[in-house]
Amino acid sequence: MIKATKELMDYLKLDRDLQLWQVISALANVIATKGGPEDGEIVGEYLLEHQGNYSLSALYAVVLNLGNKGLAERFYKKAISEGNLKEGYDLEVLEVLGKFKLEEAKPMLVEYALGDSSYYTNVHAVRGLLHHDCEDIQERIRTSIESVYGKGLFNEEKPSLVCKLKDRADVLERLYETGSEYCSSDCNGGIFLGFSLCGNEGLPYFKKAMFNPSWEAHYPPRHYVVEGMRNLGITFLEVFKEVQVFDDPEKQEYGLKVLLSLLEVRIESEMTEVDSRENYKDLMYSFFTLRDGNYSGDLAEFAKKFGKRDEVYQLENLLRFRLREEAFFKCF
Repeated sequence: MIKATKELMDYLKLDRDLQLWQVISALANVIATKGGPEDGEIVGEYLLEHQGNYSLSALYAVVLNLGNKGLAERFYKKAISEGNLKEGYDLEVLEVLGKFKLEEAKPMLVEYALGDSSYYTNVHAVRGLLHHDCEDIQERIRTSIESVYGKGLFNEEKPSLVCKLKDRADVLERLYETGSEYCSSDCNGGIFLGFSLCGNEGLPYFKKAMFNPSWEAHYPPRHYVVEGMRNLGITFLEVFKEVQVFDDPEKQEYGLKVLLSLLEVRIESEMTEVDSRENYKDLMYSFFTLRDGNYSGDLAEFAKKFGKRDEVYQLENLLRFRLREEAFFKCF
């Protein structure tokens, strides 16, 4: 057990009114990043006995990163009755059951993900089902996704299951059409995620959607877009280079707006990813480092053309703090 886990367990002994979710989240970040199987067991066992407390939701990152199938089976026994999640139990349990591929949980995940369910139930069920082999439910997935075509609002996570279809070319095309012409940007995150999970086949649609103003990638779905970039191996520097060569100033300005918003999400992330493809040090070097004694080509200089230089400097200041945090993590 690492020190952060002991600190968390001691902190959780305080009266519930004295506990801050921000503190719990910060400790969960350390444990999920630097802990091991024992830490996953300890945190998982605590969650098993303390359901229905929203302040503990960050602890599921620890279980998903460090847990195991045995722990997931204990969650199943405790939280599931007659093929349904018991009332009062955390919806994140559904994702845990899927992550560790419990076959006994799959029928329930299918119903919650593809049938009628509430928004958040659907989110966690889909996230769980994404880990399963779905060859036996191809037509049901297709039918469920087709039900969102031409709609403005729907359970946004559902279209991400497009990645489970063997034959999906036509579905990808219709999802892009739906996101461009009908779907509210409050509801298109799952389409972004689905594009990204389809790899090279989904990449062109993901990139088109990212820079299409109709999708508003700079705000409502931006966390999904950052997740999708990670899935596809797209770096922020690559996005910046692409924005710089747009031939239309309006496209450049919108591309910059998207880039700054996505950078904000990445830098403000509650989870520190020391080993990510583009860590905080890389971001500092790519965007906030002098080039040949001047700032030509620098993000701040580019943003100056569109009156966004102050926003860039705010991101730089925030990144300085995250860079220090990253350094501490490396020395942990």
